[in-house]
Amino acid sequence: MTQVVEQTIRPMRGRKLPAFVLCASLVLVALGLTQPALTVSAFWVYDTQISIFQGIQSFFNQGQVALGLLVLAVSVVFPILKILISLAALLVAQPGKVGTERLLTGLIWLGKWSMTDVFVFALMVLVLNGQIISSADIHQGVALFAAGVLLSALGTSMVRRRLKPLL
Repeated sequence: MTQVVEQTIRPMRGRKLPAFVLCASLVLVALGLTQPALTVSAFWVYDTQISIFQGIQSFFNQGQVALGLLVLAVSVVFPILKILISLAALLVAQPGKVGTERLLTGLIWLGKWSMTDVFVFALMVLVLNGQIISSADIHQGVALFAAGVLLSALGTSMVRRRLKPLL
C-alpha cells in the first residue's frame, strides 16, 4: 500500500537540479536575446551593436515578415516553450496520466527543432551581411543565448530521463 502512495505522489527529491538547470537556461536565453550579439560595421562609416531581438525586428522593418516570423518562432518561441514545457513536466508529471504523455511528446517534438537556433543565427548574419556589411563581430549575447540553449538541452534531457520510467 505504501508503494502505491509513493508512486502516486512523487516527492520533490530529484527535481531540484533539473528545475535549477531549466530556470538558469531560461534566464540565459532571455539575456542572450536582449544583450548585444553582433557589432555590425559598414565601410568604417558606422558601427552598431544589435541584439538577437533587434535582428529579428530588422526583418520586420525591411518588410520580410515571413522570415521575421520564422526566425522569431525558432529562436524565441521554441526555445522558451521547450524550457517552460520541461518545467511543467517536471513539476506536474504523474505516473499513468495522459497529460504526462502529452508533455513528453511535446518535448520530443520541440527537441527536434533545437539545432535550428544555430542556423537562425547564421541566417541573421548572412542577411545582415547581404546589406553591404564589411564585418560582423560576435558579442556576449551569442554566448549567453548559446549557453541557455545548451543548458535547456541538458535540463530537458534530465526531465525526459525522469519521465521515461513513468510511461
